Amino acid sequence: MKTTRLSTLIAEDQRVLRGLDQLQSTMPDVLLGGVKYTPEGLAAFLRARIAAAIAVGSTKAHWLHAIETHNALDKQRDVLLRELRVVVMAMFGPDSPQASALGFRPAKKRTPLTPAQKVARAAKSLATRKARGTLGSRQRVALTLTSEP
Repeated sequence: MKTTRLSTLIAEDQRVLRGLDQLQSTMPDVLLGGVKYTPEGLAAFLRARIAAAIAVGSTKAHWLHAIETHNALDKQRDVLLRELRVVVMAMFGPDSPQASALGFRPAKKRTPLTPAQKVARAAKSLATRKARGTLGSRQRVALTLTSEP
């Protein structure tokens, strides 16, 4: 489907309307789309369409402005709430009734790892370093001292 700018459509309708005004006295009634139109009826249809197009353009502009306003306020809201949370937690403490009244919950306490989880984490870290060939600073120095050009 061909898309045309609203201003172009309005200009086309206005051009046809001006032509109809000139031919109105000599133009007979016509059958268009199964409906019989008088020249006055065609002109009324085009005027209604132009008015509707102008309303669409104005409504779309208001809608786009409302979206821009909302997005700007939304960004500002995120910053304000983040900073308000920090201030409330600092002033009243994370477990205070004032913080919970505002809907702020304290950060969860980290669950300590079991000894088995610590061993698994260390083994995984060593395996990753070996797979990537990651060396520490002393290992790199030892490697460059022993290799000859």
